Order: sequence, then structure tokens, then C-alpha cells
Amino acid sequence: MIESVLEDVRKRDKRADVTPEFIADLVAEHFHLKREDLISRRQDRQVVVPRQVAMFLIYETLGRRSKDVARFFGKKDHSTVIHSCDKVKADLQTDGPLAQDVKVLKLKIKEMRP
Repeated sequence: MIESVLEDVRKRDKRADVTPEFIADLVAEHFHLKREDLISRRQDRQVVVPRQVAMFLIYETLGRRSKDVARFFGKKDHSTVIHSCDKVKADLQTDGPLAQDVKVLKLKIKEMRP
């Protein structure tokens, strides 16, 4: 019984850790990158698409302002975040491979939330 209670406490503690950093790490791991790659100035598709996904997830799931998300990624303008969110939303409509990636990531985030 004590183990069960402790397990519930551990799960609640983990759920409280859903932060922009957590989401960036989760996305980076999913796409076989490092968080530093997502935050870097690199513009190759291998990094741009995961960065857009991370921006979208932070904006949508955590309810952060586009300005704050831009700042987290070292961007000067919030319009980059808006463009990224619009791009990911459009890709979600196609239900292609990227949509599947986003669904998997959302499920992982949901597991961590209360």
C-alpha cells in the first residue's frame, strides 16, 4: 500500500516538470537531435522542422505567449513562432508523418501532466 502511495506521489512530481525545457528535450530526443540544435541558428530542414514542432507544442500545450516562446529559442521576433505554429497546424491537417510525430509527442507530454 505504501509503495502505491509513493508511486502516485512520484508521478505527480514528474507531471509538474512539463516546462519549455522539457518539451524541447523531448522533441530533440524524438528527432535525434540535441536541445542546443533546436535553439541554434541552423536553418537546415533537419533542425527547422523539429524546432517548429517544439515551438508549436510549447505555445499550444503550455499556453505560453509567442513572445516568450521566441525568447526561449533565441529569436528576436514573435512572428517566427506564429509562422511555426501555422506551419505545424497545416501539416497536422494532412495526417502525414509529421502529424504522427506531433501526436506521439503530445501523448508523451500528456502523460506528464496532471
